Amino acid sequence: MHRFVPFHWIHPGDVLEFRSFFSVVTHVGEDSGGCLLIRAVQTDGQPNQWKYPLKASPVAFARLGEGCTPTAEGLRTFLARRE
Repeated sequence: MHRFVPFHWIHPGDVLEFRSFFSVVTHVGEDSGGCLLIRAVQTDGQPNQWKYPLKASPVAFARLGEGCTPTAEGLRTFLARRE
């Protein structure tokens, strides 16, 4: 089951679905320009990155779960256990 959560509730280890791709969050922080920076990795090791101004309206992500090891291998294991 998916839960939609605003971007400022995202944490490392969260598994997200975005545009039919699964990613695990590896880093959440603020960049030098004052934007929220979310970094993630897909099952094939392809990196993802999202940036949002801290004052922006919250964008919702589909969160599949929490507590995943923040690596491509950890994501594959997490998804395999859900099947």
